[in-house]
Amino acid sequence: MKNKNNSVAPKGAWVKNGMIKIVTFFTCIVLIFISIGICFSTYGIGYKYYKNENNEKIQIGTTQQKDLLNQTINNYLDELKEDEYYVCSTKMKKDITYEPKIIAKDKTNTEEIKDFIIKNISVSILSTKLNIKNDNNTYFFKTENNCLDFINSLKQYNNNIDYTIESIIVEKEKITDKNILENKIEEYRLDYEARKAAEQKKKEEEQKRIVVASRGTNIQRKQNVSTKGSRHPLDSYTCISSGFGQRWGSFHSGVDFATPLGTPVHAWKSGKVIYASWCGSYGNYIRVKHEDGTESCYAHLSRYACSVGDYVNCHDIIAYSGSTGNSTGPHLHFEIKINNQFVNPLNYI
Repeated sequence: MKNKNNSVAPKGAWVKNGMIKIVTFFTCIVLIFISIGICFSTYGIGYKYYKNENNEKIQIGTTQQKDLLNQTINNYLDELKEDEYYVCSTKMKKDITYEPKIIAKDKTNTEEIKDFIIKNISVSILSTKLNIKNDNNTYFFKTENNCLDFINSLKQYNNNIDYTIESIIVEKEKITDKNILENKIEEYRLDYEARKAAEQKKKEEEQKRIVVASRGTNIQRKQNVSTKGSRHPLDSYTCISSGFGQRWGSFHSGVDFATPLGTPVHAWKSGKVIYASWCGSYGNYIRVKHEDGTESCYAHLSRYACSVGDYVNCHDIIAYSGSTGNSTGPHLHFEIKINNQFVNPLNYI
């Protein structure tokens, strides 16, 4: 009878081998999950965007946002409506498409794609078109109120603007730039100031002419009336704002001396106050009759320093300058009458 020796592994070795297999298995599982995690942290489901040119797709970027195209268009249109644009229609200048792909997350350029989409949106809006006579430019505004505000800005410098406005659908890019509108307003302002300066110069030249002419016509009267014992009714004044003679289609019977409100007004000569009260367009008014038969008159006064019947000496304070009656500012309107006829006061002071 033969003795058989069966080779059987010890129980401890079997356990050890089993543990190694289990550890190896779980290690592989962990490594797989780590690899998957690394993969998902680096890559993910995203979208590749393309522009189509000549039937060829050209990639413009990648993003993980789904349907970025429609979201961008809708958000842009909402912003236009909030900015008071009345959107009529939209279309894309270039055909843009997208496809789902596995993409590297660090390679996305969402904002660049949005900018590209917005730049290629063509928007038609309802606008107000403005044409101004003798202006070769045409202006477009997003609302009628914007157009009317612009017209009113021009009218403050030229109220005789001949213009037409109409509603019209145009591309948004046609709306007139703000800088162009501001430059046009500035152009009107400069033209207005040039016209005013020319008018003022003409007025000053006309006043000088009137003064010279009136002195010539009154030289004979001056010879017949002595200026001895007379003084200027004002110690000082700013300027002669209006001379004696024809003015604005009517006769100006005195001289206007522009002077601050409340400046003392003196008697031209000694005499008796024969009038000191309100006198229509003259406002507060004083008339003094002098010993040589002449009269002096003082208008637009703020208050009196004498009364009817008072005798006043030459250069006595009889009133204070003002802007009462038909007056555009503080001044003294001064008149002299000789033989009951108005003469140019500048010849006698």
